[in-house]
Amino acid sequence: MTVITVHIASSHWCVHFVVTATQIPVGPWLLFDSNDEIKTKVFSWGHVADEELAQYEIDLRRWGIGSVQMELTDNQLSALAERKRGWPWNGYELRLMKEAGKYPPKRLNIPQTG
Repeated sequence: MTVITVHIASSHWCVHFVVTATQIPVGPWLLFDSNDEIKTKVFSWGHVADEELAQYEIDLRRWGIGSVQMELTDNQLSALAERKRGWPWNGYELRLMKEAGKYPPKRLNIPQTG
């Protein structure tokens, strides 16, 4: 199991994943339409504990940002990292794409090396 910190900004419902111990980003930034969508799709997938969720809600109301920690299995971590292939955009670029009606982006077919 790997502990991942999920950072959420309510300004555009941007979600970013990092390995807690090393602060190395994992997978792409994701955009959602609402806090409920994040809780339904991300937090339920990562089995966020009720205590984490309660503190996240407090932080989100207070600061407009929040984070939770999730323990991911090797398969979940691999699936999250795999999504990054062909998604070369950061959160700002994704927001611009969404505003232009081009989000979610289509995966690029990038040949794998090695």
